[in-house]
Parts: sequence; structure tokens; C-alpha cells
Amino acid sequence: MVLYEVWGCHGTAPILDDLFCIKRTSPSGGGLHPIEVYPIVSGVDGVEPGLYHYGVRDHSLELIERLAEGEAVALAATFLCGQNYFGSAHVSFVMTARFPRNHWKYPGQQKAYTVMLMDAAHLSQTLYLVAAELGLGAFVTAAVNAIDIEARLGMDGVTEGVVAAAGCGLPYADGSPFEPRFTAYVPRGDR
Repeated sequence: MVLYEVWGCHGTAPILDDLFCIKRTSPSGGGLHPIEVYPIVSGVDGVEPGLYHYGVRDHSLELIERLAEGEAVALAATFLCGQNYFGSAHVSFVMTARFPRNHWKYPGQQKAYTVMLMDAAHLSQTLYLVAAELGLGAFVTAAVNAIDIEARLGMDGVTEGVVAAAGCGLPYADGSPFEPRFTAYVPRGDR
């Protein structure tokens, strides 16, 4: 459900000849949606632990590599620059950008790469909203080990490359030890 609600295709529209854009629950610059997602599943009921690609076209999980649960957690932590607290999430989502999806429409546009990063950010925010609705904890980070991820997934970093990672899972019963404990803010005029 999370994959479909965040990264899934909710509609299509023709652009030009055989080109079409897809509708997702998050906006995308030019409606091009260059972000792909590669879930690392370690603790999801009914899904074998492993490294997957999410097939948007047919809403499918395409197994890339079967892993034991502990291997999936370790791989996620490695991909997330040793951030074990993120790597232990029940599922981590490596987000990559397929650069030609934006650059064919915006050749030479200096902001084309920035727009792709914004796309990943919008998707991350949608993940937070979906996770909250489902009672799950969520995270997003740009601290990713792009070299190892791209090597493992067979990417060249030029036509497709890593831009961010996110994840979700059941929250700790007592909350995360890394979550700040906020007190109510009282503006100066109201003190």
C-alpha cells in the first residue's frame, strides 16, 4: 500500500506521440516523474526480505536480490552511510533519478537537477503523510552511500543515480531515542 500511495501511478496523460506523463500523489517538475524507487525489505509481513525495484507500470515488486532479514538490515545501514537507526526500518526506499526523463524536456536548464531533488523531497513528504495515516514511523535522508548503491544496482550515476533514501516501519513503543522531546513554544509577546 505504501509503495502505491507514494510512488504508484494513479493515472496517465499523453504528451507527444508515444510519450505520456503519469499522475502520482506528489507533484513533479514538468509532470515527468524521474524518481525510481528500490525498496530494501527487512521486516514486512508477506514480503520476503530482499532488495527490490518497484515497477510503477504494473504496481509490482521486482526482486533484484533475495536477502536474509539481517542481511537486508545490514545492507540498508551500509547504503545509509552506517546510520543503523535508519537501516533497521522495516523497509528502506532508495530513490534514484533517471536523468534523461527530465533532461530531454529541459536540455541546458540549470535547474533541471534541482527539480529532480525537489521531486524526491515531495515523495518523501508524501511518505511521511501516508506513514502517519498508517501509524508508522518514517525517515528521509540524503546521507547515502551512492557509490556502493549504484554499483550494487548496476547504475552508472549518469543516466540513473541515487538522490535520497527514505523508509518506514512500526515505531518503537517508547518512541525513538533520537526524536527530540519538544516543549510548547510561547512567543515573546505571550509570556
